[in-house]
Amino acid sequence: MNIAIIGCGYVGSALGRALGQAGHDVRGTTTRPERADDLRVLGIQPAVVMLNEIPAVASLLGDRQVVFLTIAAGRQDSDYRRVYVEGVRCLLSAVEGTSVKRIIYTSSTSVYGRSDGGWVDETSPTEPTTDRGRLLLEAERTLLEGAEQIGVAATVLRLAGIYGPGREPASWLARCAGQERSDGDAYLNLVHRDDIVAALIALLDVPYRGVLNLNDDAPTTRRDFYDRLAAASDVSPVRWTRRSESPTLGRRVRNDLVKRTLGIVLKHPTH
Repeated sequence: MNIAIIGCGYVGSALGRALGQAGHDVRGTTTRPERADDLRVLGIQPAVVMLNEIPAVASLLGDRQVVFLTIAAGRQDSDYRRVYVEGVRCLLSAVEGTSVKRIIYTSSTSVYGRSDGGWVDETSPTEPTTDRGRLLLEAERTLLEGAEQIGVAATVLRLAGIYGPGREPASWLARCAGQERSDGDAYLNLVHRDDIVAALIALLDVPYRGVLNLNDDAPTTRRDFYDRLAAASDVSPVRWTRRSESPTLGRRVRNDLVKRTLGIVLKHPTH
């Protein structure tokens, strides 16, 4: 296939390399000129372009059949609106009139608002409690509604916290080793980058419209997660304090639908 990847960062660049190795023709965007050579090495035809440069993006997409939108925002809430909500709107404008028939977008499981430690799936209410979660949800809805209006199929893959090469969990422990934390009973949902790439590639052969969750098979509490890491290293363990009267326990995300729909088996079912 002729494929475009908008946002060749941590996930997008790994996806582009895998797609190229599978024989697809891959173009990928970056906003940093110095990254262009890195993308070429991975087998990705680089384009230095911003999403709001709609004519340039439309030209890039002219002969593409599938677009992966794997963008990532900075740390500010204003970045979230600009990158996700406005970015989706710009992409829809650029896609209209091209050969693109499919958009696959990586979002986040943070759009679920449940915080009592219970399970959520694709049918659960989306009631995010943070501004960032609300912006991510707005971007999803903008994409799904806008794609329908222009006759393009859209899939939203909601990702749990991402880890993998260069983002090993051991480095997270180092940042809080020996410190006090009161969120030991809150749940973590994680997914390995290799499993994200595998799911995104599998979606090429599955014309699924709508939302899918992707995380590993074993959500765990922060206490268990960090204590196991500390026991396997020389780093001082976290000092867990008593939880508050009304603790935020997060949620546990089910991944049954994505595995059944795509027929995939996770390479990293636990973290």
